[in-house]
Amino acid sequence: MVVVLDTNVLFAGLVSSRGAAYRVISLVIDGDLTCAATPALWAEYEEQLSSERFWALTPLSRQQVDDVLDYLASIVKPVGNDFTWRGILSDEDDALVVEAAFNVGADALFTFNVDHFRALRDQVSFQIQPPDVFLRGWRRRKS
Repeated sequence: MVVVLDTNVLFAGLVSSRGAAYRVISLVIDGDLTCAATPALWAEYEEQLSSERFWALTPLSRQQVDDVLDYLASIVKPVGNDFTWRGILSDEDDALVVEAAFNVGADALFTFNVDHFRALRDQVSFQIQPPDVFLRGWRRRKS
């Protein structure tokens, strides 16, 4: 299953090991999910994970975060930006996530801001859902 993570999911998963975002990242790291990203989306990840806000919240050291990012970079499926969604969504950072999902033919886009993507729901073939909703269905399929 190919997925794209909104930056807020990666951020949350590296801030707390107790939530659904952490479990989704673990599924990516374990190879159960394939994560895809464009260079622009990856740059957004790096920008947000170097912010003062992130460092104020995460219990991880810089080395640990660098190690996670290095590993994710080695397994992420690179995506070209063949089609852009600029000007459709109110937040251009959300467009980065949609572009990655659309261009790779993702099965799902995981975000905590589902409402931000409501305008695209009928225009894309992938699911747009928060990590906890995905995990409930994932557990049912696995059992």
